[in-house]
Amino acid sequence: MLRCLVVPLFMIALSASNNAWAVCGGEDKDICLAWPHWAAANVVSLTITNANEGRSSRSTLIVDDPINLTLVVDRVFRGQPEHGTIKVVEGRVMLTRGLTLEKGYEIDALDGPILYHQLAIILLAHSIISGPDQLNGTQSINIDERKRTLRAATMSASINIPPPWKLKGLVSRKSLDTIDFSLQLAFEGNGATSTMSFDGSWQKLDIAPQTDPSMLLADWRLYPLGVVVTNLNDNSGENSAGGATPTSPTTIGELRESIRSGTSDDSHQHSRGHMKATQP
Repeated sequence: MLRCLVVPLFMIALSASNNAWAVCGGEDKDICLAWPHWAAANVVSLTITNANEGRSSRSTLIVDDPINLTLVVDRVFRGQPEHGTIKVVEGRVMLTRGLTLEKGYEIDALDGPILYHQLAIILLAHSIISGPDQLNGTQSINIDERKRTLRAATMSASINIPPPWKLKGLVSRKSLDTIDFSLQLAFEGNGATSTMSFDGSWQKLDIAPQTDPSMLLADWRLYPLGVVVTNLNDNSGENSAGGATPTSPTTIGELRESIRSGTSDDSHQHSRGHMKATQP
């Protein structure tokens, strides 16, 4: 039997928990997400550019509520451009469409963007400590950190950037609910200086965008999140919802209800293998 733990909830990744406060925010403590006001965004668009490798990826994170989210992803996978979508439903099921997932490492497709979104918000919070509501106009950022490590983590992957590192850029209020940012992070790694750019927008909308409950699942792939026990001889590692049994949910609304009532049958739809930590 193979036991697999995959719990990368954005609710956990972007919440200011007691544990986060214990290790973040102090003068001599690591820098991670301990600023709840910045974590309150419900739409974040982010372009990550790795200057050393000459590659970039773009994703938009839409948080319906703490356990339902959508990621729209533009990336290059094994040399091929891809445009796809990931949804987390009730914190229990990952849906994907339009993306190639490596067997045994399916969770990386979710962990990678979540980690970078979390890191972008950590950098914003460290740049504007007073919080997004206090930002007016444009603020120039110039930070030279020599003591503390940057840390971003889900429950199955992490990014750690030790000092020294530098952050430069601009953070600007675009409207009442939107803040634009362009930040460049430089850090040491493998004997050389690496540079990453974080460009995008942070939004806290009065009404978060919602997924239509009538959305059909026919062209989506489903992967349960949580502790999943699978048989090593079972080769049904991925299943399209189109091949579901007659009693399986056919819409995202039905899937939510089946999860809430504890009646969803995901015994043949699972993410196999181990989790692989994503590093910058």
